[in-house]
Amino acid sequence: MLPEGLAKDSQIGQALLKACQPFVDDWTARQGGGRWYSFPIGPDLAFYHQGLRDATCVLTDSAAQGGAKLTGHLKGYQAP
Repeated sequence: MLPEGLAKDSQIGQALLKACQPFVDDWTARQGGGRWYSFPIGPDLAFYHQGLRDATCVLTDSAAQGGAKLTGHLKGYQAP
């Protein structure tokens, strides 16, 4: 959830990054290190002002399209 009182899209972006960082840190530790990148998804300013505060944190092992592929199972992942 994003905090109250943000007034600019840039503040929303910073809040999203901050909210996702603990998940990136936890995921990196579970995998034994490596490079993991966060791609936070959240509302733009107009939706934020309508009361939408949900944030989603997407993690990837590559910062570019066509990057390194996974070669095994992720640690800590539970299949449904």
